[in-house]
Amino acid sequence: MRPLRKIRRAGGLLLTLYIFSGYGAVLAAEPLSTVIQEEAAANQEAQRSQARIDQLDDDTRDLVQEYRALLEQTENLGIYNRQLEKLIAQQQEDLASVDAQMRSVEETQRNIVPLMLRMIEVLEKFIALDLPFGSGDRHSVGL
Repeated sequence: MRPLRKIRRAGGLLLTLYIFSGYGAVLAAEPLSTVIQEEAAANQEAQRSQARIDQLDDDTRDLVQEYRALLEQTENLGIYNRQLEKLIAQQQEDLASVDAQMRSVEETQRNIVPLMLRMIEVLEKFIALDLPFGSGDRHSVGL
C-alpha cells in the first residue's frame, strides 16, 4: 500500500504545481473567479433577503403595536360607554322625577284656587260667628 500513497502524494503535488504554474493558474483562476462571483451574488441575495426579513419584522412589530393600542382604546371606550350608560340612566330617572314634580305642581295650581276660596269662606264664617269683644276699645284704636 505504500506505493499507492506515494502515487497519491505525487499526484497531489503535481496538481498543486500545475495550478500555481502559469498555465494551470489561468485555468484554475477561471473557475475560481466564477465561484467568487457566484458567492458574491449569493451574498448580495442574502443581504436583500435579510433586508426583506428586517422590513417584514419592522412591519410586524408596527402592526402588533397598533393592535395593542387599538385593544387598549377599545377597552377604554367600553369603560367610557358603560359610564355614559349609567349617566343616561340617572338622567332618565331625574327626568321622570321632574316630570312627576311638574304634574304635582299643575295639580297644586289647580287645587290652590278652590282651597283659597274655601279658606276665605271659613274665615268669613268665623268672623260672622265671632262675638264682639271690647267693641268700644276697637273703635278707639281705629278698627
